[in-house]
Order: sequence, then C-alpha cells, then structure tokens
Amino acid sequence: MKNQYFGDIHDFKKYTLLNWFMKGCNDKLMVAWYLTNDDDSSDGGKKKYLEEKIDKENKEFEKNKHIGICNRELFEFLVKNHQKKNIGVIMEKTNKKYICENGNISFFDKKLDDMDRKEWFNELKQELNKTQCDIVFTDPDNGIKFNNEESKKHIKLSEIKELWKMGKSLIVYQHFLMVDHQVLMAGLIYRLYNELKAINKPFVAIVYSSNVAMIFILQQKHKKQFESLKKQLEKCKDLKFLDIFSFNSENIKI
Repeated sequence: MKNQYFGDIHDFKKYTLLNWFMKGCNDKLMVAWYLTNDDDSSDGGKKKYLEEKIDKENKEFEKNKHIGICNRELFEFLVKNHQKKNIGVIMEKTNKKYICENGNISFFDKKLDDMDRKEWFNELKQELNKTQCDIVFTDPDNGIKFNNEESKKHIKLSEIKELWKMGKSLIVYQHFLMVDHQVLMAGLIYRLYNELKAINKPFVAIVYSSNVAMIFILQQKHKKQFESLKKQLEKCKDLKFLDIFSFNSENIKI
C-alpha cells in the first residue's frame, strides 16, 4: 500500500468488502497496510468513478447503476477526501466506521521502508496480541510471494503461515499478473490450502475483478462472515463490482 493509492477504485472496493465482511462480527479487525513510500508512477490514479454522481433519489441497487451505491457513505467520504492522498484519514476515530461500522478495528501503519522486515513483522504480531484482533487484512502492493524472497511489495508465505499459527483469519489483497486469472486463482487456493492444512484446515475463497482479488483465508469460525458477504455481492452483480470465484477450498478432493 502507498499513500498515493488512497481513494482509488481498488480502495473503494477493498473497504466496502471489509465493511460487509465485518457486519455482525464480534471479533476485531486489524488492517496491516504493508505501507511503502510513494513513487513517481501513475498507480493509484483510478479515481474517475469519484467524478460521477449518484442518483440520491434512487437507493435500490437494481435500479441505480452507479458503483457508489454499494457503499454510499464511503463513496461520499472518498469524494471529499481522496485528494489528501493519506491513509491516515481513514484511520481517524470518526472515519474508521467506513471500514468497520462498529469501530472494532485497529491499524498497523509502520512503513516497511523504515525497518528491518523481521523487526517490522514482529511488531505487527505484538500489535495483534495487544489489540486482540482475530482477523487480519493485509494490503501489500502486489500480493503474495510464495518463494519468501524479500519484497516490500508482497506478503511472504512464511508470514501468512505465522499469522495462521496464531489462529488469525487473513484477507489478502492480490494484484493479478498478466496470466490466465482463472488458472491463477485456482492455483492460489490449492497452494494456500495445502500449505496451511497441516496447521489447521482453512476455508479459502477469492473475490475478484479484472485485475485484482481479495483472498479470504479463514478460520472455520469466520466462514459464516463470508456467506454474509456473498449475499451483499449478489445485490451488486449488475454493477460490475466484484465477482466470487466459483471454486474454493471446499471443492478440493482429498
């Protein structure tokens, strides 16, 4: 994650998914940004959706074709604040509700650029213990690194395993490479399930769009939250918001 990305279309989708997932959940969410320094790229510039107007008189999903109707309050918040290009805005006490309505959320915003990676990850684990968060959303620039090489733009498989051993459910942001998305998503589910099942069998599922995905790696107690999320996504199916990949870890034949 970079501050320059704040408010782009992927942020809107991520925050909305987290909001829906956390509805009715008594456990606490940790947002671990995997924050890195801004750069000179145009990444994070997909904000044209914020220029469009929602028909405020029409509140029904099936009749209002603007993507902002999926989360009207968040949309209006990002319209007002996206130019600040600072994730600190969403972390303010009065704004946390846009990710988690009941405010049952904590943030880890230390920069990977400023610390040794092991030190950074150890501090994340300490913060998880201190705040007693059972669900962790990780937001690396690019997604998962399975070979565990050092990369500030990825979460390492070894880190996923450590968080899983701590009994945490994970939601991981994944940027797609220029490969067949269907093959990639099936491969991600197989690999994660097989890597983690010896510790504790996970429920692994993916919600995706044309170039990004959210990977849900869930303890069984949080599977019901994903079922609630599916119902919300069904309401938005005509808005080209996000789709649920038809294959999940329960389809794996042992």
